[in-house]
Amino acid sequence: MGFWDIFTASKTATETAKAVVDGTIAGIDKAFYTPEEKAENIQKRLELFQQGYAIWLEAQKVLVNETTPRSITRRWLAILILGAFLLLILTAGGVYIVNPVWAEYLIKCSGYLKGLALTVGVFYFGYYAVSGVVQTVKK
Repeated sequence: MGFWDIFTASKTATETAKAVVDGTIAGIDKAFYTPEEKAENIQKRLELFQQGYAIWLEAQKVLVNETTPRSITRRWLAILILGAFLLLILTAGGVYIVNPVWAEYLIKCSGYLKGLALTVGVFYFGYYAVSGVVQTVKK
């Protein structure tokens, strides 16, 4: 009876063999990155970037002339965040001559603010930077 089992393989063994073959073929296909696939990936990334940029640009146009108390509060918070970050960095540079350990501590403290400072900087100054680049490219 064992000999005939070879010819009448169970359904799970057939499915397993098919899955192994399909996986092998897919792996071989993914091993080669063709120029067409590269172009498609670049096109997809460019489309996502353009969508995100358009949304961000519209938000900046709305916020640029806003003078409500909420926008004034946002500006003050931005000034305080960037000011604290820059103060920590500049103080660390000045203190380094006298006490390198204290300067290292100040740099570590500024590390906690770096993500927030970067976000605020991009939000408030990114519009002008991107607009300047776009104006230069158009000329």
